[in-house]
Amino acid sequence: MPKGYRVAHVDVDDPAASEAYRTANAAAFYDSPEYRSAKALRDPVTVGDITTVEG
Repeated sequence: MPKGYRVAHVDVDDPAASEAYRTANAAAFYDSPEYRSAKALRDPVTVGDITTVEG
């Protein structure tokens, strides 16, 4: 599998809610029920751009 990097710029509107996302996301993977739950915490309080680049 090719390696790459994720580069993100995120504006946070609610730092406390964003911390809840970071805590919930600590052991979750992107295509899992755990990540979907963590993402639900992040979506209402952040706006961001994420790019994946080959590396």
